[in-house]
Amino acid sequence: MIRGALAWYCLMAILLIGAKPGFDYDEAIDVRGAVQLRHSHDELQLPHQPQSWFCVKQHCLPLMSARYIGAIKEYICIPLFAVFGPSTELARLVATMLGALGIFGVATLLRRQVSAPVAAAAAWAMAVHPSYVGMTVLDNSAFSPWMAAFGLLCIASSVYLQHPSPRTAFWVGVTAGLGVWARANYVWLLAALCAALLISAGHRLLSVPFPHLKWTIAGGLAGGFPFLA
Repeated sequence: MIRGALAWYCLMAILLIGAKPGFDYDEAIDVRGAVQLRHSHDELQLPHQPQSWFCVKQHCLPLMSARYIGAIKEYICIPLFAVFGPSTELARLVATMLGALGIFGVATLLRRQVSAPVAAAAAWAMAVHPSYVGMTVLDNSAFSPWMAAFGLLCIASSVYLQHPSPRTAFWVGVTAGLGVWARANYVWLLAALCAALLISAGHRLLSVPFPHLKWTIAGGLAGGFPFLA
């Protein structure tokens, strides 16, 4: 059932891409660094936020697409643009895969912690929702990297809950930090998740080993390092 939901989402995404709606301003901003790096190792010449690129020995790479949006899509698109050339359709297919990762991650956590029917229901609810399809495929305001990061956080959390250890705790932190790099106001989602944990788990959170918390924080700093830099 989860695979069916993912297949349906991808089909709707392909039909939307095939309709060729206009290229959104945010879509262009989030991949322009990938286009730049196909032609030059210099910093982007178009107007951009200061200190959003870093340079080492005349080789420059992007840290952020905008002041609050990370360059995740740019790094994914660099090898694809190098092979197939830059195109609207390719950028939107990348956004589609990121949106599908969000659905898969949510369904994975629910399947392991609740039940397969609940996971399938959530996956289908996301896959058929027109706003989810539109916001991810056309990537309004970097929504697809946001959802991909959330999907990875769900997967990492599921693994940690099954096999708690410093290593799995570290990856929970990495995926949380990755979300902050994807879009800075992801911290509001993390704050909501922490509030939900406090309400639902309460004093049971005190049983989490302190070294696990330290490794989670270390992972968060690592995953969000480009934004912090």
